[in-house]
Amino acid sequence: MGRLQRSLLVLACLVLLWHDPARSDDGNPVRPGKKPGPAEIGRLIRQMGNDEFSEREEASKALADIGELALVALRKAAAESDDAEVRVRSEKLVEQIQDKLYRELYCLNDHAEFVWQVAFGPDGRRALSAGGDKTMRLWDLESGRELRRFNHPESVSSVAFSPDGKRALSGARDKTMILWDLESGKELRRFDHPDSVNCVTFSPDGRRALSCALDDTIRLWDVASGKELRRFTVTAASSTVTDSGTCWAVELEELRREKSVEAPHELEPSSR
Repeated sequence: MGRLQRSLLVLACLVLLWHDPARSDDGNPVRPGKKPGPAEIGRLIRQMGNDEFSEREEASKALADIGELALVALRKAAAESDDAEVRVRSEKLVEQIQDKLYRELYCLNDHAEFVWQVAFGPDGRRALSAGGDKTMRLWDLESGRELRRFNHPESVSSVAFSPDGKRALSGARDKTMILWDLESGKELRRFDHPDSVNCVTFSPDGRRALSCALDDTIRLWDVASGKELRRFTVTAASSTVTDSGTCWAVELEELRREKSVEAPHELEPSSR
């Protein structure tokens, strides 16, 4: 080996010995693919307030590479850190990471009025939207194409897929909840409230449905017959239940504490 080659080899070894690799919380070198823990993320966030610009840049890059795992801590730092530099860098990193994670695929903007609610189908390939333009719309999420449109006399407030994805419920300000066949677009059954229906959902087996309305009631229905099975009188039902968009998520114990009455009579199912 010539003198020049030996000199270059020695220089390379000195560089490797001098370089201090990034280390994890336990002081050991960080292995590729190893997930950093909360302490390491916290250390990097504090490092973004370092006096040295290069140290701040290094920490920002490391946190950007960590990505989603660092989001919670970065949001907190952006809102609460006493260091202005840390707050600014954390806010920028949150935006940067979220832009990568939550890219806009489609903007389904064909509704003429407000969109009050959306629901994904069981297979994740279709979606329903409830519009203030008096329509419920069925969308293909792979193409962004509108597949079908369902009409109400008034604004549609809530929508839900059946567990098998073949039917849908819509609730509207026309005081009705309607059961639809998604393939044919036909109305299968209509369920009536004395006031605007703000939330609808199927039971997990698809055999029952819940609706809640501005008449301060939550009503349990048999889907096949249209029979009202039970009625829960809940104070401000429309505001306490519909914000989540899922009536079925109401704790049963909470309903038991409210006044529950049997349906006064079997409703005549209406079909078209």
